[in-house]
Amino acid sequence: MTGPSGASGSAGSSGASGSSGAAGPTGPTGPAAATGASGASGAAGSTGASGASGASGTSGAAGAAGATGPSGPTGPAAATGASGASGAAGSNGSNGATGATGSTGPTGPAAATGASGASGASGATGSSGAAGATGATGSTGSTGVAGPSDHWWTGGSSALPVSAVTDFVPAIGLGTAATTEALVQLPIGKAASITKMFCHTTAAEGNAKSDAFTLRVNGASPASGLTCTISNGTTCSDTSHTVTTAANDMLDIQDVTTGATITARAGGCSIGF
Repeated sequence: MTGPSGASGSAGSSGASGSSGAAGPTGPTGPAAATGASGASGAAGSTGASGASGASGTSGAAGAAGATGPSGPTGPAAATGASGASGAAGSNGSNGATGATGSTGPTGPAAATGASGASGASGATGSSGAAGATGATGSTGSTGVAGPSDHWWTGGSSALPVSAVTDFVPAIGLGTAATTEALVQLPIGKAASITKMFCHTTAAEGNAKSDAFTLRVNGASPASGLTCTISNGTTCSDTSHTVTTAANDMLDIQDVTTGATITARAGGCSIGF
């Protein structure tokens, strides 16, 4: 490689020019040397007279290095040398040891909630589950309010007699007054204690005229039975006596009229037990 430039010696006399030697091959470029410190410039000597050119003497010893002269012009660029062959690839080095796990970083901010997706289609209806076990029987409810204790039957005729006579009308249902009691008798369906009787006519009989009604059982008037009389009026009642009957006893109402030319009317009675 090229070493640092030495100081210029004093100029010797010019020798005869030798013949040019053959150009050697260009060597590889060495690394650039560090620039040395600039030496002090010497005083310029006076120019001597030119002497005759003598024979070339032997080269004197190298003088001390003079100060660095100014840089000469840059020479032409040398031709680039051929690239050297690539060296063989080196073997892979062994893997280094795994480094220690770093500490967990801080939790990032929560992401915004995304928009709700569209509702999916409804699934098919599942099959019915098995029937559950029968629950325990509930407690018995409180006793309800008692119903009315009264029972009523109503009977009568659409045309009562208009003259003094004893006739009979049904005790149950509407019929025709008859002087033969058996024609209007009907059985009671249960044993009963009949405690009241209310009778009514559609018109008053007239002055000094009346209808006397009596509940009959099996063709007879019971002792202390139910009886009441309408005298030129339209209503009467008996709630002071009781008639006791057995199931299937035959009932009817007897009507005894008094007076002549009695007003035409309908009438009958309701019995309660």
